[in-house]
Amino acid sequence: MLNQKVRQSNFELLRILALLGIIIMHVNGPFLGVGGGYRIFSVLENTLFNSGVSIFILISGYFGLRGNREKIIRFEVNLILYSLISFVIGVIATGSFSVLECVKSFMPVITQKHWFMTVYMLLLIFSPFTNIAIERLSKKEFQKLIIALFVVFSVLPTLLYYHPMGDRGKGLMNLFLIYLIGVYIRKYFDTKLNIGKLIVGGTLIYLITVLLNLLVSVVLSEGASTPFARDCSSLIIIQSVIIFLIFREINLSSKVINFISKQVFCITMIEGSIRMFISNRVFSVENVYNQNLPICVITIAAIVLLVGLIIGIFLDCILGKIKEVLIKALNTIAIYIVNKCSTYKYYIRKIIIYWLH
Repeated sequence: MLNQKVRQSNFELLRILALLGIIIMHVNGPFLGVGGGYRIFSVLENTLFNSGVSIFILISGYFGLRGNREKIIRFEVNLILYSLISFVIGVIATGSFSVLECVKSFMPVITQKHWFMTVYMLLLIFSPFTNIAIERLSKKEFQKLIIALFVVFSVLPTLLYYHPMGDRGKGLMNLFLIYLIGVYIRKYFDTKLNIGKLIVGGTLIYLITVLLNLLVSVVLSEGASTPFARDCSSLIIIQSVIIFLIFREINLSSKVINFISKQVFCITMIEGSIRMFISNRVFSVENVYNQNLPICVITIAAIVLLVGLIIGIFLDCILGKIKEVLIKALNTIAIYIVNKCSTYKYYIRKIIIYWLH
């Protein structure tokens, strides 16, 4: 999610497409219970686009997170500002003001207002220690770690349905696993791959997952049920890795793509409120129950992405300097606190020891 110093357009395009897919899933969410032929569309889109989160983290792992004080502060400032913007859009959309949601907007990480951002922040905070540990692991040890995490947090939940963390893969352990896979690809998987074979393999995995989800949907419900497309699903993780590898093999340079991708963070934060505004104030896709529904869902998702892009560019223009001032001020405060703690660390240590005993 954080900006890279050198933007590779192939990965930036992948981030944009992953975000669009996630928005399509969110727009289609209310229709997962619709049966008949529409169930097929729901299974198809959910199985494909639920790779989005894994793709984001694979990219982060591939380039590596290097968290420091300033990066963490910058990320937190952006989170709070975009959370507040999202809250304001939501108030306009619904016409109601929630004190609880307002408070969450000021503390988006600790309240898990956006679960993905909370987990990403944790990965960023602990990245210095994670990176040290990774560098000290041999290739074989690294492989064993990934396999152990994959079996416990992906293979077993895929086969047995239940997840040991109870979060269906929407939590720290699964994203940590995927982050490590991204790091491993960067360190040890630099062989040039055949795109054609990757596409065939990815398509095969996708079709198997679709068939399994359709089978479960037919047996269990009238609508779409996609247990094999959860974030923790081994099939989804493998599919995500293949998609990532396909885009890694593409050489692409585009200023337009790079410009658009700068707003992926902002759009991710506010797309839910934009969807709410469109549904409540402009057009409710829930009123469409016919063969045009898939087209409406995709169109609404594209509009949400476009509106989010425009808002993101506008916010950069008017909030850019404000953000930099806040970041600089908070960074100065953080340095002051750290220095004071260093000065009085003897007394702090004494107090901690006293309370522990």
